[in-house]
Amino acid sequence: MIESQRLLLRAFREADRSFLVELLGDESVTALLLSGRPFEPAAAHGFIDAELRGPDEGGLGLGVLALKDTGRPVGFAGLIPCKVEPDELELGFALHSDVQGRGYGTEIGLAQARHALERLGRDRVLALAHPDNEASLAVLRKMGMTRTRQVTVPGRGPRLIFELTASRAES
Repeated sequence: MIESQRLLLRAFREADRSFLVELLGDESVTALLLSGRPFEPAAAHGFIDAELRGPDEGGLGLGVLALKDTGRPVGFAGLIPCKVEPDELELGFALHSDVQGRGYGTEIGLAQARHALERLGRDRVLALAHPDNEASLAVLRKMGMTRTRQVTVPGRGPRLIFELTASRAES
């Protein structure tokens, strides 16, 4: 489990399913995320069942992002093995459109980065963002992450890779 001042990244509960199906079906959320298009309900259920298992005891895996004070789910997030650089961890998050712009992305991003760098002892943590996803790019820059290069990820399209190193996080 990873937490921040206002947020808790926790394991999926069946009660979260309808919220997540709605989130994954929202074009304003998915346009520049994952495959770049909204999920049909069957595909959303498949994604939930296959991907939203964590975080595990070490804090790895995608989980549900919820408000600490009410428990209300607001998105999903997690630290996962990076498919572009398999020996590295990638942080990510997706927020429901009704809670975007409140600083939650920066908050959970920093909590995940601290977890990877401090608790897991990683030298760096990565994040991938679509070049047109201005909101995510702003969050990654606000977190102190540095753009390293651009890649094309099969099934996801172009992505900018950002990194935060342990030495940079300390400064």
